[in-house]
Amino acid sequence: MLFCMLLMLALFNLSSCFLHYYKTNTTHQIDAETIQRLQSEEKVFILHSGKDIYLLTDVKVIDSTIEGNLSTLPAQYAKYVNPSPKKPNLFKGKNVAVVMCEVHLYTDRNDAKEMHVTLHMNDINRMDIYELDKGATNSSTVLSVIGVTIVSVAAIGIIYFLITCNCPQVYAYHANTSEFTGGLYSGAIYASLERTDYMPLRTIEPTDNQLHIKIGNVAGEEQFINEMRLLKVTHNSNEQVLLDRNGNTLVYENPVAPESATIGMNKNIKENLEMFDGKYYSFTNQSTEDNTSNIILDFKKPKGTSSGKLILKARNSSWSGYMFHQFESLFGNKYASWAKKKDQSDAKKMEQWEVDQTLPLMVYIKVGQQWKYIDYFAMPGNTAWRDMILQIDLADLRNEDHIEICLKTAYLLWDMDYAGMDFSQDQPYSAKYLTADKIERSDSTSQIASLSEHDKVYTHLNGNQYLDMQFEDSTKSSAGQSNSYFLVSSGYYHITREMTGTPQVNELKKFLAKGAFDKYSRQKFDGMLYAINKENKAIKN
Repeated sequence: MLFCMLLMLALFNLSSCFLHYYKTNTTHQIDAETIQRLQSEEKVFILHSGKDIYLLTDVKVIDSTIEGNLSTLPAQYAKYVNPSPKKPNLFKGKNVAVVMCEVHLYTDRNDAKEMHVTLHMNDINRMDIYELDKGATNSSTVLSVIGVTIVSVAAIGIIYFLITCNCPQVYAYHANTSEFTGGLYSGAIYASLERTDYMPLRTIEPTDNQLHIKIGNVAGEEQFINEMRLLKVTHNSNEQVLLDRNGNTLVYENPVAPESATIGMNKNIKENLEMFDGKYYSFTNQSTEDNTSNIILDFKKPKGTSSGKLILKARNSSWSGYMFHQFESLFGNKYASWAKKKDQSDAKKMEQWEVDQTLPLMVYIKVGQQWKYIDYFAMPGNTAWRDMILQIDLADLRNEDHIEICLKTAYLLWDMDYAGMDFSQDQPYSAKYLTADKIERSDSTSQIASLSEHDKVYTHLNGNQYLDMQFEDSTKSSAGQSNSYFLVSSGYYHITREMTGTPQVNELKKFLAKGAFDKYSRQKFDGMLYAINKENKAIKN
């Protein structure tokens, strides 16, 4: 929702009278991971087959092939099918929503006449990924009225950064088709923040008794991976399983939606959280007690129940990526040396700082008239939704028929699309780690020895490097049982983007106080809205 609002604001400003340009980012190297990443960004694929041009929908990547359905190219996309890959290309500001989502695939094959087409990656000799040409657009703006549309360009730049804020990227295979799953241990950007992540792999399935996973590095980062193992949990088919942030296996059967979900002045947003449907809450209110944004969930509880499991589907927001980048930029050209010091910092103190800034999603339960802190959900990153679980001791509320849960975080740092509470009794399950047949880095070196245990031996990924992993799973589940798989990985990563400028020491000192990040996020967002509104008034005048 926030992303859409920012995009609409940016689009409104780009529709002014100034000139805007896009660049093609032409490449002749096409791979499955790039196509899947573009799919996750909801890009529109356009196929150039000889002299014919089609809209390519329902795109799927299977091994080294790409397939999809062909249809007539809509008129709005036909305007930008003949760009120059070597110079800026002009477009009208009102068409930015069309241009910025286009990906063009070129093939010399001209046999794509049917409704469905299958192409080998080698059949595609060129790919254009349209993107705003900030340099050319800025130059045009300066030639018009200095500063009037700078905010527009900045807004688009922000949106681009938001959707590319990453960490180690996971791709799980199903029937020889890989699917992007999400990022690992998001926010662990120093050695002192290293942690273990327990990622559910909902779509993975064995092929020829093998489970196939790929882990990729991303631009502007380097990965230090301590452990990479695959856990298989067998359970009753009518139940589901998740691991909490400490690796505890929790089985649940029938979670109930909250009776109410209130924010601000008792505004009920229950409908946003009843099911995973794209209607979510982004923690945009102001807590009356501290510098946080919160939501209060009221669940009906069976009397006599002394335990419950809170289940969420959530992610870090698009705005969070921008905010962390802004925070890092405050260190200017001293960021690299500061990051080295943080690598050596006390791990408990680093975790406490994150908690004091409410960067994780904090969980409280109401006992009497007081809110009791329970635990927190670690940051899952903003590239994909994550299923998360937390077991809550309800012994003090055994005789109550309702419980209230409060979730807190800094302003706009999280999105939450589902919340439920399961009160069922713990059920039996079995769990075992699968044997790794292959953990190979892209330089063809085996990494099994360094990644099979949680120790101080790391695998390093940099640039375009990735891990290709296969685990053996030859045991079939019996009738009435199902298998769930979890990628268990420990590690951290470094931001390698170069920071420039003078460190803003006075600004940085503010973050020694609790709740400073919440204030910082509110100020940045309010500042952006003010600048955009000011620009709109200037354009109207």
